[in-house]
Amino acid sequence: MAAFLGTGTEEFRNRYVTGRWRAPSLKEKSGGECVFHNGETNRCSIYPVRPLQCRLFPFWPVLLASRDAWDEAALTCPGMNGGEFHSAEEIALAMAACPFPDLL
Repeated sequence: MAAFLGTGTEEFRNRYVTGRWRAPSLKEKSGGECVFHNGETNRCSIYPVRPLQCRLFPFWPVLLASRDAWDEAALTCPGMNGGEFHSAEEIALAMAACPFPDLL
């Protein structure tokens, strides 16, 4: 991400990383949005190099648990219900590789 933004690692950490959640995490704007979310375009400004947790979205168990949860998230994510189709097998493989036990 630092290279994508043209910054050094230390500068990237200082500008964009927080330890607020007891582990390194990307900072958030005052409304809770990721610091890299562009509100004008409703897109990620570092999409090609976004973190794995973001790459797994929207296939988070909390969103797969019910149609209502999925539909609510889809209201703010332009790729949901209109993006590339992923089979149940593809989703299961991606989630099996997830290093975030609290996400599963």
